Amino acid sequence: MCLLAGSNTHSVVPVLLNKPLPWDRTLLTLWNVFGTQKKTTVSILQLLIGILENHSIQQTTKRNPQPDAVACALYEMLSGSLCHKTIQKLDPQLLLAVLHHLHWAVKQKVPMDMVVYSKDEGPGSISKTFDSKRCALEVVKMVMLVAANEGVIVHADQHKCWDLLIYPRFCYLGIMELTSCIMKNYEPAMLHKILNFVTNLINSSDSDQKVVARAVYAQLLADQSVTETLRQDFVGNLTEWIKEPNLIMKEIGLCGISNLTAHPGNSESLKRLVPLLTDLLKNEVPVTVRVQAVKTLQNLIRRGHGGNNTKSDPARITAVSALRRMLSRICKFSPERVLRKKMHCILVLLLLHFQNNNTELVKVLLVTFVLPTSA
Repeated sequence: MCLLAGSNTHSVVPVLLNKPLPWDRTLLTLWNVFGTQKKTTVSILQLLIGILENHSIQQTTKRNPQPDAVACALYEMLSGSLCHKTIQKLDPQLLLAVLHHLHWAVKQKVPMDMVVYSKDEGPGSISKTFDSKRCALEVVKMVMLVAANEGVIVHADQHKCWDLLIYPRFCYLGIMELTSCIMKNYEPAMLHKILNFVTNLINSSDSDQKVVARAVYAQLLADQSVTETLRQDFVGNLTEWIKEPNLIMKEIGLCGISNLTAHPGNSESLKRLVPLLTDLLKNEVPVTVRVQAVKTLQNLIRRGHGGNNTKSDPARITAVSALRRMLSRICKFSPERVLRKKMHCILVLLLLHFQNNNTELVKVLLVTFVLPTSA
């Protein structure tokens, strides 16, 4: 059967995927066997990845069960030790496909008692039972394990990454956190490989795929070697996302800009964004976006692109001036608690810059501390 599936993938696999979920032990065993031979494994994986990449574009009023079937098939295939030997490196396409499916799955409205995967591990073992969301999440974990990097799993556990990934509103933050885990456990060459792949997807017509690609892209900018990639207009892309009406796209763009502030050489282009960031601090803008805009301005001031280097002072002066205007406007109202907390953190941070030798910067700082209280 394994050889038959390998040589007739496009005929055999769809038939198996159409079997009702959850699958019985016989069918699960068959999928597990598909991961034991390299040629068959690669052929089937390519087909399954293609289904996950394209299924949400063909939206209908009726929920399509096939993506859940693909997730179950992947989980069973990747759980075998022989499959681990076949796929020893992190494959950006496989990673993005399963994250794409997860982002789609967490948004679906399904019955709470719906089971798509069930397997009895035998006497003395705990049976595995997953709903659609949990199965999608377990597949993401399995991809990282297959990539022979348990460090990512450990780091993700410590930073509550999996908890973020399972909630629709915070899924993009979980994807960014997972990307951060990957960045801490892989060499720059792999990060560049992932960047090259997601760059082709950041303007995808598939909304789920676009969110995933942009979240990964924005977080990769925390790595300096990535920001030195030629022919990439990082600031331009992020600025466009901030201007989009979608709140998650705005937040991803702001996170990316915040990451860029950590690296030297971006001072001039980032300074030009201050008016745009200031506009996001208006009361009619949702608080989640305002908080992220404040964080970005905070990083622009704190990191200063070169410590006490006087060349960075113009950027600091521009940022502090924008912050002063924002504070004078906000103090006329009653800002939310989370926003007040961020404002206090920034004011404490500004105190450190009073030792700067630039009198113009110190003058702007003084005005900033005086105006909010008198507004």
